[in-house]
Amino acid sequence: MKKILALIAATALTLTLAPTVAANAAAPAKKKIPPAVSVFVAQGRDEAITLSWQTFRKYKDQRIIYSLLRVNDGKRLADNSYTTYFNDTNLIPNTVYTYILQAWVVDTQTGKQKFIGRSQTSGLTIPTTVVGLRQISSGSATSLTAVWLTPEYSANPISYNLYLNGNLMAYGIPDTTYTFVDLTPGTFYSVRVVSRNATGESLEAATISGKPA
Repeated sequence: MKKILALIAATALTLTLAPTVAANAAAPAKKKIPPAVSVFVAQGRDEAITLSWQTFRKYKDQRIIYSLLRVNDGKRLADNSYTTYFNDTNLIPNTVYTYILQAWVVDTQTGKQKFIGRSQTSGLTIPTTVVGLRQISSGSATSLTAVWLTPEYSANPISYNLYLNGNLMAYGIPDTTYTFVDLTPGTFYSVRVVSRNATGESLEAATISGKPA
């Protein structure tokens, strides 16, 4: 009798634990979406980003169509397109834009489309030029101090390149002031300040002319 009761208790315990074991079992992994293209590049410019991509070699003799989405605002830039480039314009300076590209191979006889995959990339537009560039007193007859204001749209890091009479004197400084030293007293110098980010320099520069003071 004791053996029968023990067997019944063990069976009940097994039935009680079974759902817990099932609940703790690992969920099946989601299927990974393959890339749409072999190369997907975004090159930032002045208020624009040029996108280009390359189809996988195995599809080079087949008809491929693409759709392109700008993630920032959900705008579809291209649909059922056969081209492998796109120029996205009228963008905000010094801003990161993210894009998703999807591709399908098209059966030329039936017109049926087979999904290839999805790729994503990002690009950074270049910044605008600095504003408010002016000279302030350096307290020295052989030094010239320039100050300026951060350009508009400065959400992403901006640094500055400074030129004196056309020669690069300082590269990638983070501050909005700089003092040129060891200058000739009473001589006029041309100062040019260019803003830059990870993509490149602004197309325009702020320029002033002044003497050491």
